[in-house]
Amino acid sequence: MALLNTKFDEDTMYGQLKGALLPNENIKAAVYATFQDMSFFGSRASQVGFVALTDQDRLIGMRHSMLGSTPFSGYLGLLKKLKLKKGLLLGARTIDYDDGNVHLRITAVPKVAGAKFPHQQENFQTLISALEPRQI
Repeated sequence: MALLNTKFDEDTMYGQLKGALLPNENIKAAVYATFQDMSFFGSRASQVGFVALTDQDRLIGMRHSMLGSTPFSGYLGLLKKLKLKKGLLLGARTIDYDDGNVHLRITAVPKVAGAKFPHQQENFQTLISALEPRQI
């Protein structure tokens, strides 16, 4: 699914993230986010999508660009880098994610304009609270 064909709302977010779940795995907190590929040859162009924390200690996500959608996932205990920083916007947090293959800079905010993500603020708090002590 390419960027132009994607609806950005909570139902679509959960529908897409469910495809990245393992059997008997559940989403604890999912948020709308922006992404930048930080790999050596990666495009620094900003992408949009979703990121979630699961009950099996994994960070999963789906990022969308004009060329298509790209899923990612990684066990928190196996990541090479997980670093949180305060973002430039009020309350925003930047997550540097590196599993050895995928190098991303993920930016999430506590509130998204409009009513399409009614649980963004509480899920954002859950996600950040779970990731802060796990920084590498």
